[in-house]
Amino acid sequence: MFRHTRDEFSVLAHENFDDLIGAAAILTEKYEQIDKKNIIEVTDSFFDELERNNKKNAINSLQSSLVNLAAVGAKHKGNRRIEDFLGLYRNLPKNQEQMRGCMITHISQMVTGISSLNLVLSDWYGALMDESVLVRASAIKAWENVPFEVVKNFPDLFFDAFSLALSDPYKMVHKSAVSVGE
Repeated sequence: MFRHTRDEFSVLAHENFDDLIGAAAILTEKYEQIDKKNIIEVTDSFFDELERNNKKNAINSLQSSLVNLAAVGAKHKGNRRIEDFLGLYRNLPKNQEQMRGCMITHISQMVTGISSLNLVLSDWYGALMDESVLVRASAIKAWENVPFEVVKNFPDLFFDAFSLALSDPYKMVHKSAVSVGE
């Protein structure tokens, strides 16, 4: 149900905004626990590594769906709820890269016009310049959901920052930039 939601669940998402963001935050903790190793644990086999990656992908997918639904709910309520979403994003600790990246990926879901663009632009630009590779790559991925009619309202500085991703030394950021540009 969560994976392919559109605007039809916007009222429900708005009413449960805090629960959706809270559930996504809890998944960040679960995601980080997967990589923690026990002191007594023996070396991992190929299948152990494969299982760990599958768990991380499943958690990441569910977290992304929850945050996407929260962004749809924020868009439904308008600028006040968008500011709530951004406030949560701004207050996340820098070391919670997974959640920060997930939230910035869905920031473009809330862009419906100039007013909402003005609200998200500084955070989105900051994410494009973030020290975290994951957050930068996520900020690039957010471009996929920008409505075409809003693109002309983006400032040139944003496109300059976006184009820097094509020369980013990290493969994750560069791959995201190339895939969005296709």
